Amino acid sequence: MRTGRQLYLLRIRDTKISDKQLSELLDMSVNDILIYEYGLKPIPKDLYDRWEGIVCNH
Repeated sequence: MRTGRQLYLLRIRDTKISDKQLSELLDMSVNDILIYEYGLKPIPKDLYDRWEGIVCNH
């Protein structure tokens, strides 16, 4: 399982998906995304699976 920071790096380097685009795809706020990416809260399993699917298959 990747950390929030690893998901961030995949998103920025490989997919170029912006914070706003990701928030729309995951149906959550940009602030929530930043909280997870900076490791302030663990990412729930269901959210993690959707998030990983977006950044790894985009």
